[in-house]
Amino acid sequence: MLIIVLAGAAMPLEAALNAKVGQATHSPAFAALASFGVGTIACLLLTVSGVMGKPQLGQAGTLPWWAWAGGALGALIVVVSLVAVRQVGAAVLITATVLGQVVLALAMDAGGWLGVSKVPLNGWRVLGGILVGVGVALTTRK
Repeated sequence: MLIIVLAGAAMPLEAALNAKVGQATHSPAFAALASFGVGTIACLLLTVSGVMGKPQLGQAGTLPWWAWAGGALGALIVVVSLVAVRQVGAAVLITATVLGQVVLALAMDAGGWLGVSKVPLNGWRVLGGILVGVGVALTTRK
């Protein structure tokens, strides 16, 4: 859980750093490209080192086309984040992002979509989503 929290803490830093690159180059798309380029190198080093396991690519060709859409979604997230962080600030960006994540995650859990563990929706989970929404509303107040 601590590693997840630390990764989450990296998100506003990533958005702000990418926004700096976008501002300097006058291109959010280039900033995202640069971010993915550096990320690709980091992932390549992790893959080659085997620290996180050796890839087994035998079944990769059997995946449906939409299984590869994560990269496009990642690009959307990075571009929106680096543009939005300068307009709404890091706290609103992250709380609104988390709200979107929680709402879709609750639906995915309830339906067991895309192979996630099926976790029924209940009052506590709905309340958690509502409280995240309240957090967004509170962070937008100045």
